[in-house]
Amino acid sequence: MLRAAREKGRVTHKGKPIRLTADLLTETLQTRREWGPVFNILKEKNFQPRISYPAKLSFISEGEIKSFTDKQMLRDFVTISCELKADKDDHFKVDNDENEHQLSLRMVSLGAGAKDELLIVEAEAMNYEGSPIKVTLATLKISVQPMVSLGGFEITPPVVLRLKCGSGPVHISGQHLVAVEEDSESEDEEEEDAIINSLLTKKKSRTRRIHS
Repeated sequence: MLRAAREKGRVTHKGKPIRLTADLLTETLQTRREWGPVFNILKEKNFQPRISYPAKLSFISEGEIKSFTDKQMLRDFVTISCELKADKDDHFKVDNDENEHQLSLRMVSLGAGAKDELLIVEAEAMNYEGSPIKVTLATLKISVQPMVSLGGFEITPPVVLRLKCGSGPVHISGQHLVAVEEDSESEDEEEEDAIINSLLTKKKSRTRRIHS
């Protein structure tokens, strides 16, 4: 991959001035349009996403490579963590938007200074009828079981995480998953559509001449 830097108004590579040209390949323009909304979200989260061909978006999250080739699989991965104590719950809420949110819990572990006592970690959320429901996530004890893997236990926000028993501290890690909705076409997208259609038309025209 080319690494370039801008120096004194010029784009250089290894100290030598270079010339960059726009990539207007049909595949590039189509991919930009398809992955644009998610690409921007990932850049905001500092995931430094890259697009490779055939069209596939990949990035590294918690040491694992996440790749997407289908729009319905697109999710915004945001790592979350919290610390629970006897007098400290954690409330996880989301804005009232049109996207679907899920909290995927990965690991529950005892923190530094935890006593050798029984600790019960509990989550409270809403069921499909809108009534509160509580579920035990893990039972910990430093001399027996200091950590538990939840393997991506998914629960819909709003969620309250708390210690039902014990003083803590207890650490919980996971991911905030957001289903990405495709944005309505902007002026830029309409421009790209026009370019794509133009290129496809020219390509078909050349094909006809070859076979005529």
